[in-house]
Amino acid sequence: MHANGHSLVDDSVKADRTAIDSTFWSHNSPPQPSNTNNLLQLSEADMRKFGYSVIDTIIEHSMLIKDKPVVNPADRQCMEALLRENLPQQGTPWQQVFEQTLWDVFTHMMYTDHPRFFGWVPGPSNFVSVMGDLLASGFNIFTGVWAVSPGPTQIEIIVLDWLKELVGCPKQAGGVLVSGGSVANLSGLAVARRIKLQENTDKAVIYFSTQTHWSNERAAQVLGFSSDQLRRIAVDADYRMDIESLERQISIDRQAGLRPFCIIANAGTTNTGAIDPLAILSRICEKEGLWLHVDGAYGVAACLSEEGKQLLDG
Repeated sequence: MHANGHSLVDDSVKADRTAIDSTFWSHNSPPQPSNTNNLLQLSEADMRKFGYSVIDTIIEHSMLIKDKPVVNPADRQCMEALLRENLPQQGTPWQQVFEQTLWDVFTHMMYTDHPRFFGWVPGPSNFVSVMGDLLASGFNIFTGVWAVSPGPTQIEIIVLDWLKELVGCPKQAGGVLVSGGSVANLSGLAVARRIKLQENTDKAVIYFSTQTHWSNERAAQVLGFSSDQLRRIAVDADYRMDIESLERQISIDRQAGLRPFCIIANAGTTNTGAIDPLAILSRICEKEGLWLHVDGAYGVAACLSEEGKQLLDG
């Protein structure tokens, strides 16, 4: 399964394997060849072994992560040698898959929950949220319609109400919980397209600063807006959208027979944490009849502090 064994593995990950071995084999004996193809249905004993192994591995990772390197780099050649194999014709015992995942996959990644990780913007997670994900997966929750999962759906409604209260949204505001900021921006812009344009994107124009996260541009393209309908507005010395440049561009577009439609504002850019002048942008949108979409995926949590509330006013 592994070309050249583990010869291409960086020495920095070898220490991790000793800890992985001690956790893994404390619960499991080496996998034996199986004569059954029913590997998707485990016995109660195997389910408990597997589950306890996973939990112990996660806890050990959490306890030891501060002593691990933040980044374990590997090039494509290395990963091909470790993981590439032909399409399996039979299932593989879970012990073998689990061991390979720990040795060859989780040892080659950037630990975004590391105390010295300061790059990008994924959340650091915690053990409570990990257990929540485990429960949700274990019960195979589906919330597509109320009749299937009234309990979990009600939890979503309550959490959204709490978030509205924290952020200061009106009670009649609505929303859904999604997988992350990219899908959130896509969902918000889809709502804007429906309400302001009735799905007709012809000649409609969207405005955003040069610091706006790329997920907004991608979302606009997914929703049917071409690149010539997107306007990247310059920023000031504080990396906030320049208001004069914005108003000038809106005027130019109107004179050209286009339809200014939406301003995407930043409530904390991922580059510098800059917050666009939201109150001013809100007034411009009201005056011009535009939709204001605020990307708060990174910075809106600042509203939990008094200083943050002032910065996010608007």
